[in-house]
Amino acid sequence: MNTRQNKDVAHTLLQKAKEDEQTIELIRAANGPWGVGCFHCQQAAEKRLKAVLALYQGDFPRTHDIDMLISLAESYCAALSNLPDEVLLLGDYAVGVRYDDVVSADESTFYDNQKWLQWIKGALVTLNMEGEI
Repeated sequence: MNTRQNKDVAHTLLQKAKEDEQTIELIRAANGPWGVGCFHCQQAAEKRLKAVLALYQGDFPRTHDIDMLISLAESYCAALSNLPDEVLLLGDYAVGVRYDDVVSADESTFYDNQKWLQWIKGALVTLNMEGEI
């Protein structure tokens, strides 16, 4: 992928992450459904991390594994290495909360997921990606 394509993919991923974040706000305002909100928190975090990888290395793995994505993106954003381990719990909401009853979510869980997403966004601010694409 050339630099322009990298920027286009990163831009698209950031736009999709922002759509997830708008959905999160709608769910918060509507007082649920909390599981769907947790899913969108995970998705927004995943897309933001993949945008970093798209921009700086040109590709990214097709995975929902937040731990893997953070580990890969740390090469480009050192602030990600300072995130609390709690943030990895976002990964639980990629699939389980949508397809089975093993992972459940309530209002408190939703707000935890929002907090973890904000931690990732805060770390990524140091890159000023939106200014680059």
